Amino acid sequence: MGTQLGLVVFILIAFGLAWPVQVGLALISRQAGALASAGILVLPTAFLLMWPPAVGAYVARRWVEKSGFGDAGLRWPALRYVLLAWFGPALLTLISMALSIPIYPLDTELETLRSLLTAAGGRSVPAEAILLAQVAAALTIAVPINGVFAFGEEFGWRGYLLPRLMARWGPWLGILGHGAVWGFWHAPLVFLASYNYPGHPTPNAAGVGLFTVFCILLGINLAWLRLASESVVAPTVAHGALNAIGGLPLLLLRGVDPAVAGPLWSPVGWTVLGLAAVVLFAARNPVRPGV
Repeated sequence: MGTQLGLVVFILIAFGLAWPVQVGLALISRQAGALASAGILVLPTAFLLMWPPAVGAYVARRWVEKSGFGDAGLRWPALRYVLLAWFGPALLTLISMALSIPIYPLDTELETLRSLLTAAGGRSVPAEAILLAQVAAALTIAVPINGVFAFGEEFGWRGYLLPRLMARWGPWLGILGHGAVWGFWHAPLVFLASYNYPGHPTPNAAGVGLFTVFCILLGINLAWLRLASESVVAPTVAHGALNAIGGLPLLLLRGVDPAVAGPLWSPVGWTVLGLAAVVLFAARNPVRPGV
């Protein structure tokens, strides 16, 4: 009963605190024309946006279940998991981009990036230098910075929800279910502002479905990191790394529609994530007792 009530409290807090922020940000972005044009607003609201799952997990653990934090994965993982989490998202992003080139050719002249720089008043800065700086930052300093925000989600989704759904529903249904909940948690931003699917009309119900599938598949990979490393730090690093590098195909391919191909949250990216999950679980299956 305590675990069931804890799950209810967790969901109410995780959604109840985050959805109003998402709705507000979506409405503001629509006034600005696009969520990307209101990107500066994401930074001051990042904690409000990404930490409600952590708040829900903390409340459920401490005051509802009174179960403590022994199974939360609050330990540093082995170095191999940190390295995999840090650089794996970049590799998967490059593979997804490469597979998307037959649909959206490479933007060898960096016209997309140049147009963004022009709109931002940065025409004097070479696009090539900006691209190199962004990639360098995405592979280094941006990972721990993003990780501060990503931990709010990971402590909730992979540190709390995942093990409880696995215990109640079985390992595989629990893994898939926690990813579906995580995906639907993003629904207001996607539905009202076409978050991650720019150019599509709102309300964007199809986008909610697309992004939920992405979160289910990404959730399998992050669940593997959480279970194999016995640490919530590893998926936190991976989450931060993906947030840093995941948009690269949008800059390097021409006319990308993420509802078709390009980044990992596109259908082409789903294939990459699915294959990555197969490789990971074939190498080591952490949901099998004794493995």
